[in-house]
Amino acid sequence: MGLTKFSFLSPSDKRPWGLGWRSSNWLICLVVAVGVGTDLAIYTLIVPIVPFRLMQLGYTDVSSITGWLLFAYSIGLVLSTPPIAYLGERYSNRRDPLLLALIFLAASLLLFMFSPNLAGMIIARIGQGIAGTAIWIGGMALICDSVSEEEVGKYLGIVMSAFSVGPLIGPPISGALYRAAAHSSASNAWHYPFVFALCLVAVDLIGRLILIEKHIARKWNSDVVGGKAHAGPALAKDAAQLQEHEHEHILNPHGLKVLLSLLRSPVAWVCAGITAAYGIIIASQDTALTLRLNALYGYSALQVGLVYIAPVVASVFMSPIAGWLTDRIGAKWIASILLTGAVPFAILLRIRTSAAVFIVFFALLGTFLAGSLAPVMAELARMTRGLPGVGYAHSYSFFNISYAAASCVGPIIGGQIYDHVSNGWLVLCILWGALILVCVPPSLALMEDKTGLSSWFARRIGVRRSGQDLEEVNPVEQKEVDGDRTDAV
Repeated sequence: MGLTKFSFLSPSDKRPWGLGWRSSNWLICLVVAVGVGTDLAIYTLIVPIVPFRLMQLGYTDVSSITGWLLFAYSIGLVLSTPPIAYLGERYSNRRDPLLLALIFLAASLLLFMFSPNLAGMIIARIGQGIAGTAIWIGGMALICDSVSEEEVGKYLGIVMSAFSVGPLIGPPISGALYRAAAHSSASNAWHYPFVFALCLVAVDLIGRLILIEKHIARKWNSDVVGGKAHAGPALAKDAAQLQEHEHEHILNPHGLKVLLSLLRSPVAWVCAGITAAYGIIIASQDTALTLRLNALYGYSALQVGLVYIAPVVASVFMSPIAGWLTDRIGAKWIASILLTGAVPFAILLRIRTSAAVFIVFFALLGTFLAGSLAPVMAELARMTRGLPGVGYAHSYSFFNISYAAASCVGPIIGGQIYDHVSNGWLVLCILWGALILVCVPPSLALMEDKTGLSSWFARRIGVRRSGQDLEEVNPVEQKEVDGDRTDAV
């Protein structure tokens, strides 16, 4: 039985209940957003509690070991991305792999929760990274499969809001649960945060079970809009045509050709660069910002955590707006404007000012940066539709690897510069501004423009150049004409 035919939860021939709303764009978007938020919440869940567990197990140098556990997750992401992207485009649906990923994530959480040593914890974190890869790539591809090209930016922008919310809810909730259990003298206080994480996975799992993909829904309702084959070609006229096209496309994804197509795409590299810049900045802030706020204002860990809320709240609104605008005027202008707007606030963080002003600068920097990811995701979808044989899972693997690699090196960059370079905070601010600024020109040059302004500017420049050429030629031509007249006389 081939990969393209297997489905352990395939619907029967009987029309499912609630077919309309179960295959709606909004439910699909909500389920994917919950999955992204759950994955990132679980990623950050261990931050406030794992040091206590390591000390209980008799380990020293707890800070370093915690860093390695975070690093193990990123390793799982990087190593699993190529095979999961490849398999994602050989499979006839998105839901079943996502269900398997959630089951694998739950198993990894249980292993981490009951592990009696560091080796088991590292294996569990690598497993969480692998599950996170499937959730990310499969979820983004599911959105692109399901919604129209004209709305993909809006829905991806909504999903990217969860990208900001997830890391915010993990640490405070896990810390609060652990503290409450410890105060009540519970012998298994370490388990409480993981029970919460497993509840999140259960909610996500229920959502995936309820969801019906568009190409499956069309078997009972031919009026269903969406449900494209994975590479995004024109929509088939009926279910039989769609399934035949999917089968032909999925069975021939030629891994090397796909890789070469992506590597040759300038747009893929622009999107990867913006993603990497975002990841490095966010990850390096995690290691340096706490120390900076403590040095300037004497902030405690709780107060630093509250500072992080400001950009998250703003980005929850910015990402959907940026995605909606991308659908209307193209990724070029939205990405470029947001990136350009972030540069001054990265530099302004260097200024010694009041805590309120610092928080405003920090919030605006995070808001502009988070908003810039929505056009990136939409541009990856547009790029995929123009590359034969390349599927959405392939393209979003670029995003995944870029962010994972950045999250590996970002904390090292931030910690080393802040601790070992003179005026380390100033250097970091300049580095953040430079990373953002260098992304602007390629965004302007290569991303999609739906307004026609780029063509208008190109025509104006062309006309101006033509006029300059004529002006340069005319004096010579005039001399030749004058010479001819003299000879005639």
